[in-house]
Amino acid sequence: MKKKLVVLGLLAVVLVLVIVGLCLWLPSASKEPDNHVYTRAAVAADAKQCSKIGRDALRDGGSAVDAAIAALLCVGLMNA
Repeated sequence: MKKKLVVLGLLAVVLVLVIVGLCLWLPSASKEPDNHVYTRAAVAADAKQCSKIGRDALRDGGSAVDAAIAALLCVGLMNA
């Protein structure tokens, strides 16, 4: 019984050390994010006008999230 507890304790310590090691190593191993500028883009929505609104949000310097929010708000208003 005592031997089982020692083995389980050692396994727990090893597991904790592996998790801590991965947490410390992985962030430093990740590369810098790529900041690309794309010349073409598309926004898909349920209505053509909403797609155009999302596309215009991108053209005005917005991000993909901005375009998605604009298109979803448009669809929500059209369906209300």
